[in-house]
Order: sequence, then C-alpha cells, then structure tokens
Amino acid sequence: MAALRDSLTRIAGHPGALGPASSRWVAAMVVVLSLAAIVSGDVWMLALLAYGYAVRAAGAPGLSPMAVIAERAILPLLRVRREAGPSAPARAGEALGLALCAAALALHLGAGPGTPSRAVLGVLTLIAAAEAIFGMRAGGAVLAAARRAGVGGR
Repeated sequence: MAALRDSLTRIAGHPGALGPASSRWVAAMVVVLSLAAIVSGDVWMLALLAYGYAVRAAGAPGLSPMAVIAERAILPLLRVRREAGPSAPARAGEALGLALCAAALALHLGAGPGTPSRAVLGVLTLIAAAEAIFGMRAGGAVLAAARRAGVGGR
C-alpha cells in the first residue's frame, strides 16, 4: 500500500493529506456538486464525486480536480498558506465520503435517480457542509470509532 501511495504522490505531485483550509474549500465544492447531483439526477456528477474521494483517500489529492482548484487557485487568491493536515483522520473522512458516493452511485444505477440515491447524497451533503462551514471533520470521528472497534492501526 505504501508503494502505491508513493507512486500516486509522485504522479500527483502532492504529498499526503490536504490541510484544514484546503479541506474546507473542497468540502464546499462537494456541497455544491452534490446538491447539483440531487437536483439534476445526473450520474456523471456522482462519478466525479466518487473519483475525487477515491484519489484523496488513496493519498493523491493532486489528482482530485477539487483539491487542485482549492490549493492552486482559491488559497493563493485568498493569500492563505497551505498547511499539512493529519493524514489518518483525513483519509478516514475521504473513505467515508467514498463509501457514501459509491452507495449513491450503486443506488442510482440500480434503482434510478430516485429518492434512495438522493437520500444518501443528502447525508454526504450534510457532512460536507459541516466541514465547510464549521470545520467539523468527520474523519476524526470515523477513525476513533474504527479504533474503538479494533479496526486499523494507532
């Protein structure tokens, strides 16, 4: 797994996890895109969300369009310095987002763009909004619960 992460980091040109400011901007973009997916029912928006979560969870945020926009456009425009974030909680949060996106995508493809898919996207939207607005990162809670259950390292 470490070799894959190192390879992705070399390709993406970005180390590890996003910092707090970048994460909040990515979360804001997730809110906008997931709300658009809920309203429109377009499957490509779900696929884009899932892709972004997958590459960020794999430790290659430089391959995520939202992370690139946050780090290379928004933060410099606002003159905010990039800070490194804790990678284990960040990856746990990205994994949670990926799981929700995958569930929404599977429901969308299996049952159509109806209520079940939109409900799962609604949960994702609420979690992303909590991070974007209040800085509440779900990854820390997910990681703590996994560790209490005896899953994952320290």
